Amino acid sequence: MQTRQQQIWMAITGAAGASAVAMGAWAAHGLATYVSAEAVATVHLAVQYQLWHALALGMVVLLVARDVGNRLLRVAGWAFSLGIILFCGSLYGLALGGVKAFAWLTPCGGVALIAGWCCLLIYGVTAMQGRD
Repeated sequence: MQTRQQQIWMAITGAAGASAVAMGAWAAHGLATYVSAEAVATVHLAVQYQLWHALALGMVVLLVARDVGNRLLRVAGWAFSLGIILFCGSLYGLALGGVKAFAWLTPCGGVALIAGWCCLLIYGVTAMQGRD
C-alpha cells in the first residue's frame, strides 16, 4: 500500500510529465504560428528540462517507497518541483509572453534543480555508508 507521501509525489510527477508533453505537442504543432522560431526553441528547451525532471521526481517516488520519511528525499522532491516551476515556467513566460521580468527566475529555478540532484547525491553517499 502506498503512503500519503508517495501518493503526493506520484501526483506531482504525473502533473509535471503530462504538462511537459502537452507543451511539447503544442510547440511542435502550432506554436510557431503565434511566436518566433527563437521562442519555440525556448519552449522546447523548457519542455526537455521539465521532462527530465519529471523523471527525477519519479525516481523520488521509487526511493520514498524504499525509505519513507527520509528528509533528503522530501527536499529533493520539493527542489525538483520548485525548479520545474521557476526554471521551466520562467522560460515559458519569456517565450510565450515576452515578459522580461521572468528572466531573473530562471537561474533561481536552475539552482533548485541542482539542489535536488545534490540531495540525491547526498542520499546515495550516506546510503552507501549505511547512514540513512
